[in-house]
Amino acid sequence: VTLVTDDGVKTKIHGFLLSAASPFLCDVFNNTFSPNLEYCILLPEVSSSVVSCLAQLLYGATVITCRDTLVQLYRLVDILAIQLSLVTTRQELEETDIPDLDVSRATEAQNRSDVPNEV
Repeated sequence: VTLVTDDGVKTKIHGFLLSAASPFLCDVFNNTFSPNLEYCILLPEVSSSVVSCLAQLLYGATVITCRDTLVQLYRLVDILAIQLSLVTTRQELEETDIPDLDVSRATEAQNRSDVPNEV
């Protein structure tokens, strides 16, 4: 699966990783599967650094990033319905001045023991 960001950078991530992390993407891939079909997901208003962080997390790495990238990462995870444990302080998220950021959902994943990835 190729993720294309607003700055034109293309990042390939194995579809099985995206399917395992996102019930939404799993459903999309299962309902449109064709052996020769190559998926391309356009991500307007998402930078390549955020997609890079997501890819690293999906492949099991620990990522340390700045607050702005972390907020954008939370948005991308929410948009794609990806279930990751993004560990940060709740206070830092509450201090962000972004009305559509759901802090309760973002921090809820921290308490799940079945999702091993961390930021």
